Amino acid sequence: MKIAIDSPIRQVSALTSLGEPEGPRTSCSSALPSTASTISSKMMMSSFMGSSSPSSVTVSSHASTATGTLHRSQIKKPWFLYALIGLTLLLGVWQAYRAHYKQGLADAYAAGQQLAPRTWHGGPLADWQRVQPQGRWLGDKTFQLAPRFHEGRPGSEVVTPLALVSGEIVLVNRGWIADGQTPPAAPATVPQIETQSWPRFFELGPTPPQGRRLQNLTAERAAQLAGTALPIAYAHQLDGAADGLLRDWPKPDFKVARHLGYMLTWWACSLCGLLLLRRLKQGAPR
Repeated sequence: MKIAIDSPIRQVSALTSLGEPEGPRTSCSSALPSTASTISSKMMMSSFMGSSSPSSVTVSSHASTATGTLHRSQIKKPWFLYALIGLTLLLGVWQAYRAHYKQGLADAYAAGQQLAPRTWHGGPLADWQRVQPQGRWLGDKTFQLAPRFHEGRPGSEVVTPLALVSGEIVLVNRGWIADGQTPPAAPATVPQIETQSWPRFFELGPTPPQGRRLQNLTAERAAQLAGTALPIAYAHQLDGAADGLLRDWPKPDFKVARHLGYMLTWWACSLCGLLLLRRLKQGAPR
């Protein structure tokens, strides 16, 4: 007996008719729909699950491909890293230029110490210049910079305006004196001086003068306190009579080493950026 089975329902019908004993046909046909429905639903679910799997794999594959493409594009073109390397290189070059400039100032200062001071009647003058000014002291305009400490002792620095032949005013720091001592009068003759840069300071609040004592020096404050024209320069007295003032001035520090340290720091950052760039390129997928 040949049985053709085209579908799950027909297969179930055939198996039922072959495996079950002869009986009333009504009981077989009543049980068949339930069994066939169960098998059909399982096969449909299996078919559905099987068809959805390739789709999910395809979506995952597309997402992975897109992520990989984005990752590769970011690695191949890290513009921020290129910019960082270029910036640190330029900053290193700038610090190298500053170190070279400051070294030139230090060399010029050392050479100037070997020369005789030139005569100065007035006019603009660069910092760290040794000169012999021509003019007269304004002794009644003397004031003090305080507090100033010397080897742990409190005191002040005595500043006296000097009127040049040209009529311009120079503030001359004549030296340090301990607290409780009276500032000596200016010497009869004008000694040699060395021009300085104006002091730098940081104030959290106003520091008004207390009598003839001023905490932080500026040209404007000195002119207001002493009642003179705006001074054109600030200088240290280099020699003079034994008047009790201490004049052990420190040599100027042009901070060449500091700029060299900054230069090496910036270029070390550039080197780190180059190594990171190389690592990213080596690790980039082909």
